[in-house]
Amino acid sequence: HNSMQRPVLYYFLLPFSAISIILYLRMLQIAWKKRNSIIFRAFFYKQTRSQAILDISYIVVYFLTDIPQDWPSLWHLLTDLNGSVVPQLIYCHMFICILG
Repeated sequence: HNSMQRPVLYYFLLPFSAISIILYLRMLQIAWKKRNSIIFRAFFYKQTRSQAILDISYIVVYFLTDIPQDWPSLWHLLTDLNGSVVPQLIYCHMFICILG
């Protein structure tokens, strides 16, 4: 029986995600400090701020749900969620990120 191993993406994505989060947080900090400026009140910057928040939260939710799948000692973190509202909230969050 030759079973295919599930690809482990987070080893590759973790460094890029960490750098992205740092850059997003810096961008949000600058946009927040200058939010009263006429330029930063434009729709583009409002949309950029909301998308940055969605992207940061997507990365966090992705790693919280993906990493336990490869570590049997952490499976209870996912299986204990069955029957709760958390899977629906995670699905809703992913859908909002895609729409964003």
